[in-house]
Amino acid sequence: FMVVMGPTDGESRAQQLHIVSWNVASWETAHGFIKSRYGGVDGFLKKLDADILCLQEVKMPQAAVEQRGRLVGAHAAGYETFWSCCDGGSEAKRAGRQGKGLNGVATFVRSGLVARANAAPLGSPDLDSEGRCVMTDHGSFVVFNVYVPNAGGGDHRFLFKVKFMRAVRRCMQEQRKLGKRVLLCGDINIAPRAVDNHRSGRWVHVEEALGKVADPSLHPTLAQLLKNIKECWPAVKYSLENTIEIGHEFINASSGQSATKYRVLATTKDGVQVKLGRPYGVVGRDHPPTHAYSMKESRIFGDAGQGEELFSLRRAGGLRVMELREACEKLAGLSDPSEAWEMLSDECGQVANCFGANFLQQMYDEDGLCDAFAEARPNAKGRFTIWDQSVNNRYINVGSRIDLFVLDRQWWEAEGVVGGDLAGTMDGDGDSWAAARRGCTAFGGFQPAPYGGGGIPEAPQSAYEAMFMSPHTGILYTSPEASDHVAVSLCLRSTANGSSLELAKDAATKSAQPHKRQSSIMNFFGAGVKRSVSSTDQEQAAKKASQ
Repeated sequence: FMVVMGPTDGESRAQQLHIVSWNVASWETAHGFIKSRYGGVDGFLKKLDADILCLQEVKMPQAAVEQRGRLVGAHAAGYETFWSCCDGGSEAKRAGRQGKGLNGVATFVRSGLVARANAAPLGSPDLDSEGRCVMTDHGSFVVFNVYVPNAGGGDHRFLFKVKFMRAVRRCMQEQRKLGKRVLLCGDINIAPRAVDNHRSGRWVHVEEALGKVADPSLHPTLAQLLKNIKECWPAVKYSLENTIEIGHEFINASSGQSATKYRVLATTKDGVQVKLGRPYGVVGRDHPPTHAYSMKESRIFGDAGQGEELFSLRRAGGLRVMELREACEKLAGLSDPSEAWEMLSDECGQVANCFGANFLQQMYDEDGLCDAFAEARPNAKGRFTIWDQSVNNRYINVGSRIDLFVLDRQWWEAEGVVGGDLAGTMDGDGDSWAAARRGCTAFGGFQPAPYGGGGIPEAPQSAYEAMFMSPHTGILYTSPEASDHVAVSLCLRSTANGSSLELAKDAATKSAQPHKRQSSIMNFFGAGVKRSVSSTDQEQAAKKASQ
């Protein structure tokens, strides 16, 4: 077991493999930001010093990469780039798949570190056509850069997500049989542990939590909260079992279009109706919004490629902590302090969506894989990679960690590098909530957007530079102006930087580099023009000589 702790400055950079993954939520936007702040992709990559950079949700159709490759950084100096794009049209939409220009992943690899690539590695047109996975082969290991579906939009999209995850796992297993180490990275759209969600978003089985009320080891503040909940729970439970959805039409001030928002309405035993939660959109008509305020079991029955199956998303009998707190306060008048609810979450909180977390755990247990960040920073709190920017949640650090590096446990244990402190650390408190909040706001350099409009305020240059840290396994707090996700980093001890692999010219690799097709065409015509001019010049010279 040789995981390297502490700073890595003493090691030669050539002995390290530095990999960064970032959901850019639109490469056009992120690239524009990079160009304005760092002078362009080349300058950004030089500062980042990543051997491999994996991007998700680039949202560029293949034609755009092919025709505008130089304008969007596809020809980055010193790097090979590989793209898997979503080019689905109306036929794809009719089949329930994503439309053209959505999703998309791209991998930038330092020249000499990649042997081949595949932009359609899953072997399924349905799965590969959405531009969610590109595989790069680096000799002794392979990297799967993925953007896992979020399962929003109905049961069929959840089943698609299951198919996708199973296919990726199968491909990883196949590569391991070939003797390759495997690395899965990207936006996995799964928070694997309870601590990877903010305390308010964790799920609590109410009856199980109330069963701890007599536990003498509980903090008095938590014990009192549980006693208060137990006293009012029968009435609160009755109200939650009698909820309805109510709709409200409103006009969008920007577009002038009308839309419908819905609220959950609970009814007390006395007949009083109480609104719960925030308004949500029309998606609730086809698929209830994450089953808010419902304690019923959440299940989906369908075919995810292995025949009809029953999938359990959430057990019966529980609520998210924020739902339980609001219900108890609005329906029963509880006024316990926030500290008590935080203690409840820490003591009893679980992962809300049990299917995704269980799937990852199965990969860890059966395939010998591990979550690099969880291994490197097991006690870190509040280290999230995405926040809801529409309500400025980044600035109070209410988010989730869904951007991961998953790799062979033996590989991590033999060559993993933890590296230096996480961003925001002061006096060794890097695992604390306070440090996490300092990190995600760049010590207050990033400020929330005013609700009255105007966008995200410009930050001091020091905040934009804060993401450029020495190679380590952690989080790189990219600017909220670029994306609602931040980047994550992985550092490994490796001699790969000393290798010089020749990039293959097979069909799969060429297909993953659409920008080079345009270059080839331009080179062809450019060469033709030169030949023509040269020939003309020779004819004129010969004519003059004969005179």
